[in-house]
Amino acid sequence: MINLSNTNLDNSEIEISICHSSMSLIGSAEVGVEIKHISTGIIVRSVELRTQHKNKLAALELLAERLLK
Repeated sequence: MINLSNTNLDNSEIEISICHSSMSLIGSAEVGVEIKHISTGIIVRSVELRTQHKNKLAALELLAERLLK
């Protein structure tokens, strides 16, 4: 269970994929994160930050915002 911005996300409700970032400072490292909310089909992606962990948190926050709309 993930708690974000007054939204509870169960791990079974999301699919997390790792993707390549093309930022010149990192090269082509696998630090980007794409998250799909299975029941709604909403897909969010974060590749701007320098670590996979930070991108995952940013993508989860973005998903929570979109689910609240």
